[in-house]
Amino acid sequence: MKSTKYLLILAAGVLLFAGGFILLRLITEPEGMMKALPFILIGIGCGTFGYGLGETVRIITLKKRPDLAKQLAIETNDERNQAINNLAKAKAFDITIYVFAALLLAFALMGTEMMVIIPLVVGYLFIVCFRIYYQCRLAKKM
Repeated sequence: MKSTKYLLILAAGVLLFAGGFILLRLITEPEGMMKALPFILIGIGCGTFGYGLGETVRIITLKKRPDLAKQLAIETNDERNQAINNLAKAKAFDITIYVFAALLLAFALMGTEMMVIIPLVVGYLFIVCFRIYYQCRLAKKM
């Protein structure tokens, strides 16, 4: 297993976090994008660090416990678990469609600028069109 890959991801997370923190401390009066950039770097750095650390610990643990690695591989490739995972994704997607639509309606009723609402509507329509595309494609296939 490739623990060095995840160690590099972990290091990148630390560097991003440190870079964001340094930018936050060095720039006293940020303007424009520099107001948000340090926080974006810190957030991405924290997420990347957590992912890299988690995967590194998982790989090291599985190297020490081959019986656990075999059991995990069986559970991951089990058809029942895959069906449960796919059903959970489908339910989450169904809920997301309604939540996204409600948020769009709420933003529109609050009088939010069109420059904010239009990209959200485009994203929403992209997701719905992608669903229709895959539904037709899978219907032909099955």
